[in-house]
Amino acid sequence: MEAVYDFVEGESKLDEVYEKAIVVKAHHPPGSDVSQLRLEVHDIVCVVEQDATGWWGGHKEGDGDGKGWFPGSCVRILPAEA
Repeated sequence: MEAVYDFVEGESKLDEVYEKAIVVKAHHPPGSDVSQLRLEVHDIVCVVEQDATGWWGGHKEGDGDGKGWFPGSCVRILPAEA
């Protein structure tokens, strides 16, 4: 999963438009894994990347510096804003 870490350490993509998703299942990664996001139910996540392995990359809304990976099964994409 080399590409996984390219996202986490790569250049900022904060100017791009993202899909937003709501967390429906909490995700608490092991304390030693800084590449994953800690998610709580009802958090809003800006999804930047969706990997074929089922892991998605992004950041929590309002926390653009805290990028990381999380299981796509923990979130549901929100409808696009009009």
